[in-house]
Parts: sequence; structure tokens; C-alpha cells
Amino acid sequence: MAIKLIMMVGVGAVLVTGVHKQMSRFVTQQVLAQTYEIDSAARQQILDATVQITLYAPILDETGQPKLIEINGQRQIQYTVGDGLGTLVNRNGQVVIVTHDHWTLMEQMTKATVADVAGEVLLTVTAVQFQQMIQYRDGGTMILALENRLPGTAPTTTSTIHESDDVLLLAYRQPDTMQVDVVPMMIDEMKLYHGQQSFYLYSLHNEAVVGGNSGGGLFIDGELVGNMWITLVIQEVTQATGTAVGPEQQTNLSIAARLPF
Repeated sequence: MAIKLIMMVGVGAVLVTGVHKQMSRFVTQQVLAQTYEIDSAARQQILDATVQITLYAPILDETGQPKLIEINGQRQIQYTVGDGLGTLVNRNGQVVIVTHDHWTLMEQMTKATVADVAGEVLLTVTAVQFQQMIQYRDGGTMILALENRLPGTAPTTTSTIHESDDVLLLAYRQPDTMQVDVVPMMIDEMKLYHGQQSFYLYSLHNEAVVGGNSGGGLFIDGELVGNMWITLVIQEVTQATGTAVGPEQQTNLSIAARLPF
């Protein structure tokens, strides 16, 4: 999911408020990017707790029937897929997946899979079963109850006080290789986004959070504190008409929903 930061062109005045703050953050980000190292044990702990979630919605023909494609001599249904990440958590003695809450195929899906970071499918459920797994949702976070069908490995916390320039670790799927890794993110600030307590983040190594990364767990000191939600993109528009005059540009800015529990 992405939201736009609109840059007006053809404007005579320049807004300078907050420039000093942003320059200071930029310097801090550059220093941390050169010096921050992720502990190998911490990386593995996050990867062990991370799952890849995929929703499948059949592609329909003009009569409303699923389109079929022949693969290795067998006719199979063609699907549109929506994917993201989640974190296995043991919450009050119950194993749950913490993920994002803006799945676009919820109404059209017929099945879903949960796989580990290597791509091995751990669980396959029908659309009805997936809906029944939803224990909690608030627009930023969705919690799926697993009835202990998979092990929960990540502790959670909402008691830690987070400050600007703190470094958190994010489960992140590399867009070119689709390999799940762990990357450092720096807190810019914490504030409400659409009524949800949220982290506003900079990526230390300029990774843009793209499609398929939503739901990735955000960790501090080995504890889950939130899930990735939105990436910010920039596009120039004219002041007079609001017409786009350039392509969308990825940024290293993103917003993550803080755990609600």
C-alpha cells in the first residue's frame, strides 16, 4: 500500500519550517547507516518468526466462471494473488499471526496459504476458514488465530518507550529476489495515522517498502512492536490544476502500525 507526498511545482515561495530538524535527521541516518550492524542471532530470531501470507482470488471469464490454464497437461484455475508478511506470536498461550489490515482480495479470495521465509507452505485454508481465523482488526493491524497449528516464536511488547532516532528491525522482502531479510529502520516520530498509533520511519539503507512487504514485523530488543503498513511515494503536480507532471518516486519513508495490545 502506498500514499503520496505531493510536491507542488510552479510555487514562488519556499517553506523552510522544519528544515533544520530534517537535516539533523539526515545526518543521524547517514551515520547509523555506516555503523549499525544487525546481530546474526537477532536476524535469525526474526526470520524464524516471520511468515509469508498469500491470498488467492480466481480470475473470472465473461460468464463469471474461473479461467483455466493448462500446466503440464492439467487444467488449473488462474488466480490473482495478494501477498504480504506476518509474525508468529504466542499471545496469552495462543498462537496467532500479527499482520496488516488492508488485504485487497478479502472479498474475492477462495483460499490462502501461510509459508515460512523459505517458501515452504505451512498451512492452507479456505476463504471461510481465513475469515474465521480473524481474531482482531482495526484498520492497521489484523490478528489471525491459528489454534496452535503453528509454533509462536516472537514475544511482543507495548510498554517500551520509543524515541526519535531509535533503530528498529523490520522483516523485509527484497523486491528483486523476493527473499525475506531483516533491515534496520530509524524512527522519525510517533503519531496517529488515521486514528492508529503509528511509527513514522526512515530506512537506513534506503530500502523502499513495496508491494508484498506490508505486515512485516517491526522489532526492538527481540520483541515485536508493530507491523509495516504504508510506503510513502513522491509525485510532482502543478499548483494550478493538480495535474501530475512526473512519475511516482519511491522513498525510504514508511509508516508502521504499533501493536494494539
